[in-house]
Amino acid sequence: MGDDIPYRLTNGKSSLLELPSHYALDDWGHYMFSRELDYRMPIKAPSHAMEVFRSEFDAAWRYGSLWIAVWHPFVSGRLARFEAVCDLMEYMVQKGGVWFAPMRDIAAHIDSLIASGKWTPRTDYVPQYHGPIPELEGGL
Repeated sequence: MGDDIPYRLTNGKSSLLELPSHYALDDWGHYMFSRELDYRMPIKAPSHAMEVFRSEFDAAWRYGSLWIAVWHPFVSGRLARFEAVCDLMEYMVQKGGVWFAPMRDIAAHIDSLIASGKWTPRTDYVPQYHGPIPELEGGL
């Protein structure tokens, strides 16, 4: 969730490409209610959730960034919710200039851009600290 475009994480020995998403693009916070998990948020109407997804998509489309939603089948798989997802996807298609792809294909495309020198992502180095927090004299 560290950006709106892909970036690299490295420890200096190896790295990985991060394809970021955001809580706003996850169906869990919009719909999930679970007594078993002690997670009791108010359930929103699909129209409200799609308003959030659509505004995030419109901004991503306008600025050419990445938009990755997280839709759990047992959460968004309800009829009214999935109907709203289908409507949103139709909106995206009509907007044009959108590439729907599995994340492995997106990562492969980004890797090819990096390899060709056409694009260089930001790189975050981890860990961002040099060691554990020193102990206080006399203990904590």
